[in-house]
Amino acid sequence: MKSRKLLALALTAVITAASCISVCADTTKLTFGYPTGWEYTEQTSGYTFYQPDSSGIIYVYNTDEPDFDVMSADAQQLDEYMHYTNPRTSLSAAAAQFNVSEVAFSIADTYTEIRNSTLYRVVDMPGQTGGGSALYILSYMCTANGSVYHFDLITDKKEAGISALKDILDSAMFSGDVVPESDLDADKINISININGRRIRPDSPPELISGRTLVPIRAVAENLGYKVDWDAETRTVAMTSGDNKIDVKIDADSITKNGGKIPVDVPAQIIDSRTYLPLRAVAEAMDCRVEWDGENKTVDIYS
Repeated sequence: MKSRKLLALALTAVITAASCISVCADTTKLTFGYPTGWEYTEQTSGYTFYQPDSSGIIYVYNTDEPDFDVMSADAQQLDEYMHYTNPRTSLSAAAAQFNVSEVAFSIADTYTEIRNSTLYRVVDMPGQTGGGSALYILSYMCTANGSVYHFDLITDKKEAGISALKDILDSAMFSGDVVPESDLDADKINISININGRRIRPDSPPELISGRTLVPIRAVAENLGYKVDWDAETRTVAMTSGDNKIDVKIDADSITKNGGKIPVDVPAQIIDSRTYLPLRAVAEAMDCRVEWDGENKTVDIYS
């Protein structure tokens, strides 16, 4: 095992060999730096980083892509993959790492995130050993050339492990046929929505259009206590709560609240067969306060 400091990346062959670690699959090469204070060993398909004085491990490796797209898979598919199919995050692998007979963990959250211009599917899985000790698994995955590149953290010291994992992710560089998204897709995927401090996840990602956030509104409206109906004939979304009634017609330059018109900069529209409404205008029509955190791409709604 060797201990190295996190070093700056370079893509030339000489510097890469001297200062960075590389994982290759077909024509795609992944190059990344070493997390400070961790030790590593090299395996056939990648590297295992060990955190001294803990059970923390970070695996960096690639596998063949399964028979579904991990970037768009539902939670059930990912749960099966992480628990049983993937050899490094399986129940048996986690039990062996913690030297126990059994472990249990489940997906608490899954989402997409862009780090260092690359789109990752993130799976967050807390759990515990059979003896009741806490464990935590966090996996970042991306796809290229029929391979899934994994950055998997399995640890009993969550914060230190996440810090080291993000050091690796923020230093990771790919060459070849890879999956970095465009700036527009980055804005679309990274927008988060919080209602009264609690994050919600619509069934489709928000869209950023002409500087305005549009969302499939049902998740927002229902979390604010509104009933949502769709009139296909008039192409109108109707939202009601008590005496408050808000109508939003597709492609209209205004929305209607209790009979009165409210102008909008960007009209409601249908994108990929889903109805998207301007979030700020609709939320404010529901008498909510809306705040935009541009640095973190987060919309906060307070009722």
